Amino acid sequence: RSKLLGLEFHEKGVKLKPDLPLPEYDFASLLLGFKKSKDGYSGWYAPATAGDWDIEFRLPNSDAARFRQVRINGSAQALAYSSPVIRFTGESRLGAPLRWEIS
Repeated sequence: RSKLLGLEFHEKGVKLKPDLPLPEYDFASLLLGFKKSKDGYSGWYAPATAGDWDIEFRLPNSDAARFRQVRINGSAQALAYSSPVIRFTGESRLGAPLRWEIS
């Protein structure tokens, strides 16, 4: 299922290209959780070491224009423009994964 999300892990984080033609779905593993709902996208990243991680979403064009903010570990940040690519950096700690919501 991870291939259907376009997951690409690298040493500084992860890239996702969620392009499933479904209105809602979710995916979970020990390393990553991801959910698409009518409200947007959310998820978490829990690598084995603590640190700051780069996350990149390449959204379907039909979704990109409707999102206005990303919430990273509880802190909201406005999205400056409606690009199909959303990038952000966030921190994880042992026992506390990096969490995000795009809405």
